[in-house]
Amino acid sequence: MKEKISKCVDCNKLISKKASRCKSCANKGAFNPFYGKKHTKETRKKLCGPRPDIVGEKNPNFGKGLPGEKNPNWRGGVGKIKYPHEFKAKSKLVRSEIKICQKCMADKSLVVHHIDYDRTNNKLDNLITLCRTCNSIVNYNRDYWYMIFKYKIHRWFIARERYGNDCGIQYF
Repeated sequence: MKEKISKCVDCNKLISKKASRCKSCANKGAFNPFYGKKHTKETRKKLCGPRPDIVGEKNPNFGKGLPGEKNPNWRGGVGKIKYPHEFKAKSKLVRSEIKICQKCMADKSLVVHHIDYDRTNNKLDNLITLCRTCNSIVNYNRDYWYMIFKYKIHRWFIARERYGNDCGIQYF
């Protein structure tokens, strides 16, 4: 059975017939349960100020992280491996060719990502551009993203072979 739809009495957004106000209007002004009340000085201090009472060892989560090999994201210490000198030149080349993120199509804050997650493999068919947000997302579920990006780069190289270097393709 279809639910009947009405409009919010304040902003005219479509809502279900059961309510007279949308969620954002329902807690405004006199409808807000905290309306007309004020926080105490002690509460304001806790909400706004620094928390020296929970810094360092006083923090309840201090020391509970899993360091090194015990951490589920451990990759055998690869974070300590430095990028080769050639990576800088190749990353400039890749960013000049592909000027958008290959996951979300954003054009800001681009970084060059190694498809096989190997910093020493700087072949052009192993490098793609991602925005910083997507780059942190693809560091999880690596097997899935490896397959996706290998397929995309393969399609891109085929398009370049067919249509030439000036094919104008910015994404896969």
